[in-house]
Amino acid sequence: MTDRASISIAALAAALAWCAFALAQKPPDRVEVEAERLTIDQARHTARFAGKVVARYGELTLTCDEMTAVYDERGAISSLEARGRIGVRRGDASAEAGSARLDVKRKILVLEGAPTVVRGPHRLSGRRIEIRLDTGAVEVLEARGTFAFPLGEAR
Repeated sequence: MTDRASISIAALAAALAWCAFALAQKPPDRVEVEAERLTIDQARHTARFAGKVVARYGELTLTCDEMTAVYDERGAISSLEARGRIGVRRGDASAEAGSARLDVKRKILVLEGAPTVVRGPHRLSGRRIEIRLDTGAVEVLEARGTFAFPLGEAR
């Protein structure tokens, strides 16, 4: 099998396995965050959360050591940037990475720093994984994966 064919199969399997991260129905209109410490810089419209951070965006839960939120004039969070022991979970799909960025307005989650995604028997990793939460579209740079057959459903 050629490298091109391997990449095509991996891309198809990744898309099927990652549909679990697509948000169902209407995307949520807020992000809920918990942490041990919070530092707000009103001039820069940022909030820095540190220590056992948990952020919830609809059914998606992100955990990390530290996270910076950027918010607009009304106080609505527009983006989150997480660092340190990143964990992401939605339903039966989970991911780990060195860093994560959630663009709330564009509904895009980007995982970097050796990201790995697991859903049932399917495992996907790469240098960078970008997930469009509203459509379920996935782009993986330097993709590697293990996928069980049939590809459609995790067991």
